[in-house]
Amino acid sequence: MIDSGNTFLGTGGESIGTSSYTVADIWAKAYDWDQKGYVMTAATSASLDGIIGGHAYTFIGAYTLSNGVQVFKLRNPWGSSEWTGAYADTDPYWTSNPADAQAFGFVNKNDGDFFMTVDAFKSHFTSMAFNYDPTNWKLSYWLARGDGDQVGTAGTTAYCGSTCKRTTFNVTSPVA
Repeated sequence: MIDSGNTFLGTGGESIGTSSYTVADIWAKAYDWDQKGYVMTAATSASLDGIIGGHAYTFIGAYTLSNGVQVFKLRNPWGSSEWTGAYADTDPYWTSNPADAQAFGFVNKNDGDFFMTVDAFKSHFTSMAFNYDPTNWKLSYWLARGDGDQVGTAGTTAYCGSTCKRTTFNVTSPVA
């Protein structure tokens, strides 16, 4: 996962296997990377509890809720198929704690965004990776979140079914 990110983004980074780290170590690394603004991803191997096996997810952030629970916010790039465990969209925590919901950008919608505890992350994700600080990139934008709502034709990607949209783009460079 990190090799393709390095090639595509032109930056270095780090990838770790979650089985080699404690929950506390995973939290510390993810929180540090998030605070530094690194582009982060996570990968799975098995389908379970709404998580798609053999799939990459965007890592959006690492947060401590008002009840002290540490959670990660992730996004399925398909824009659907979300985590169904603790702190998922249907968890009553979010309606009981509207300040947290607002502060961390919670929306009860099948949009691909979801929250999960660090323990659940460790048991459902096999690796996580980051690319170093992208502030020196020449572009002021990249791919927009939610672009599947506006671009592409449903069902044109073999892996994501009838609701998925396929976004295509070309990358050009004057460097040979």
